[in-house]
Amino acid sequence: MADVPSDDRLVADLISLWYETRTWAEKLLCDTFDLQHIDDFMPSLAHNETPRTGQFPNLPWSYRVHGIGIDISKSKNRGGIDFDFDKPQLDRWRLREFMVKQLNDGSIPARLYRPLVQDTDRWSTAMDAASIA
Repeated sequence: MADVPSDDRLVADLISLWYETRTWAEKLLCDTFDLQHIDDFMPSLAHNETPRTGQFPNLPWSYRVHGIGIDISKSKNRGGIDFDFDKPQLDRWRLREFMVKQLNDGSIPARLYRPLVQDTDRWSTAMDAASIA
């Protein structure tokens, strides 16, 4: 049996996946709404050019805008990412929610990550090691 990665390694991998997924989500938004830059997304909402909820054409992904952020996922909170446009850095809450989305989607190994969801002390220790506020 292969070695089980440490909690620190699992969190580091999850952080990398969060940033990769955010980049993917920003590109998806720009491509879908014909934006030159992701910073153009919120003004398009303010001018009612973009609906606050919707489905991406020909994809299993939907979106829901909330405040200054967006939640992109498949049905039943599977996959995707929830982020705020004005917060390029992630925090503990967003990373944990991202982990749950990825677990629900089967995108990360449940046997490795589920214990981090279930054990708040273990999660907190891993977040401290990663210097995530």
